[in-house]
Amino acid sequence: MLLASLACGAHTHPAHADTGDPFPLQQLHETLRLQPAAGAEGRWLDLARANIGLDVMPGFQSIFDGKPLDGVRTDLYGAFVWQAASDTLPGERSTVGAGRINLRADALLFRTEGSGMGRVTAQIRVNGVWPDLSDSMQGSTGAISDLDELASSNATALSRFMYSQSLFDDRAMLSAGKISANDFVLANVFANDESRQFLAQPFDGNSVWPISFQNHALGLGLVSLPTDWCFLNGFVVDAASSETPWLGDAFGEGFAASAEFGLLAEVDGLPARLSFAWCGTDANSDTLANLAPRDGLWGNAYGALAQVLVAPKLALWAQWSACDENVSSDATAEYALGTTIDDCFGRKGDGCGAAIAWSEPADGALDDQILLECYYRLQVMKDLQITLDGQVLMPSANPGVDDPTVVGSLRAVWRF
Repeated sequence: MLLASLACGAHTHPAHADTGDPFPLQQLHETLRLQPAAGAEGRWLDLARANIGLDVMPGFQSIFDGKPLDGVRTDLYGAFVWQAASDTLPGERSTVGAGRINLRADALLFRTEGSGMGRVTAQIRVNGVWPDLSDSMQGSTGAISDLDELASSNATALSRFMYSQSLFDDRAMLSAGKISANDFVLANVFANDESRQFLAQPFDGNSVWPISFQNHALGLGLVSLPTDWCFLNGFVVDAASSETPWLGDAFGEGFAASAEFGLLAEVDGLPARLSFAWCGTDANSDTLANLAPRDGLWGNAYGALAQVLVAPKLALWAQWSACDENVSSDATAEYALGTTIDDCFGRKGDGCGAAIAWSEPADGALDDQILLECYYRLQVMKDLQITLDGQVLMPSANPGVDDPTVVGSLRAVWRF
């Protein structure tokens, strides 16, 4: 009953952290033009914050200053993906389905001059994979990375549960609790939302960074805008807690720390967002599976991301990542290049994208993988989107699958 009242009575708005909303970067030209103008500092800061993911919930009144629901923002949606492959490993399924019910609520507790903003965030996901939670298109085709990031092997999970506090006149925000590392580091606004953009892991994050980068874990996250054109983000998380769907009961078995330095800039007069990131950890998949740290284990990962808006609705982006083999996730190096178009053919909400990635597997027995993905998203009704998605493994990392392998996907998303 409480969930229903929140969904109906509160402001409904796409969740800030993982919707892949392209419009903040589309406003970057305005950001760059406004900043030098006298009297435009406040507007410029609002736009600049949006470009680095510093969400201070503008336009919302705190729940202690007005009606409680005036300070609550919700995101409630259901999503389903069905995939079919042209070739699989012997004995594996050629079709897999996955679904998710997602509810996120952000409650703005207070906003005061000099003290900034305080917010509590909670996000729960009910997941399903058919015919069995252990099935995946990644396993069927021998790919080294997920081909459907919407799927989860946890039937129900608490994805985020955190308190966020803005500091220094809203130029920085510190979050504590169960966080998603990808909210803070290497966030690609054109390819970080599996419910409306790319489905495959090399584009929705990457296949390289240590396990706690992709998952949700207990820790601290920071986003900040210390100077006019520079942003500095980072996180520190408990690695073991990334293995549990709730808050976790195993702590201290390794950690991961990361920092990102980036610029809001212009490239030949075009708005751009450029960044470089580092991550260090003393945990890997083996230590997490056994919850037993290995003495002397340490590894580093690196990543770079460039996003350029070449026209009001057309973006180009590129990302690179590499990792020490002893702490890598599925690959030790990966390059990805892509493009997206929003509001295709003048249809508001429609969108399409194409991207290609090369991945070097961490398992030396596997081959290098090349993955091409294209999608077209159709805004059928105000609250319903249908996406046709095609992926081509050319080749798959596993030599037991013939080349090329085509994976077709149908995705439906209802927002309430």
